[in-house]
Amino acid sequence: MLNRGFVCALCGALLLAATLIYAAPTVSHAAQIDLPVATYVVQRNDTLKAIAAGYGVSVGSILALNDITDPDSLVVGQELLVPRWGFGVSAPVVTPMPTDAPTTAYDEADSERKGSGASSRGGTRFDIDLVWPVSGQISQYFMEEGRHKGIDISTGQGTPVVAAKSGDVQFAGFDYSGYGNLVILSHPDGSSTLYAHLSRFAVEAGDYLEQGQLVGYVGSTGIATGPHLHFEVRQSGRLTDPLSVLP
Repeated sequence: MLNRGFVCALCGALLLAATLIYAAPTVSHAAQIDLPVATYVVQRNDTLKAIAAGYGVSVGSILALNDITDPDSLVVGQELLVPRWGFGVSAPVVTPMPTDAPTTAYDEADSERKGSGASSRGGTRFDIDLVWPVSGQISQYFMEEGRHKGIDISTGQGTPVVAAKSGDVQFAGFDYSGYGNLVILSHPDGSSTLYAHLSRFAVEAGDYLEQGQLVGYVGSTGIATGPHLHFEVRQSGRLTDPLSVLP
């Protein structure tokens, strides 16, 4: 028959071992994976699909990075790690474009005004169709199959954004899918350009802009971790890598 003292000692040792195992810290996938990540705080009505679309990543990558098994278990205020790609590449510095096109003065003190874009700031005329809409760092590249539909250009809050090409303002308003304050320009050749996450507008739907005229100002509206311009190009409705058509 086992000694009563031995049994008590054995039970105590097992209990201590179980406590240590339970209390042992776990290592998240983020600590094991050597890639740049952003922290996103879950907002009301957020879905993993919308968050993933805003960053141009898959839902699965967010699930894996955060050890989430139930995609419907998001809680407002919860912090999520999201993979980020392609930091540190500079877009060309652009300078004001001289133009003889008539312009309408834009009152910067009136943040609510949405009229025709004013002075031609931030764009440079090149021998090809497009100009850079803003200067800054390319923080995320175009990815095939809709994984990231354009490029992200990180720069300071309130930096002027200009029309990459002359065209009509097809849309100017807030987009709830993640783009935030959004302007879409349609161009005579059937192409279109998209300018997202703006802090405020300088145009409204129906306006016509010459290349290099003011569209709005850089911001972080919608799904964004900081001030940047998300810029897309479509040719005949098909997504195109902006870097393949920008000078």
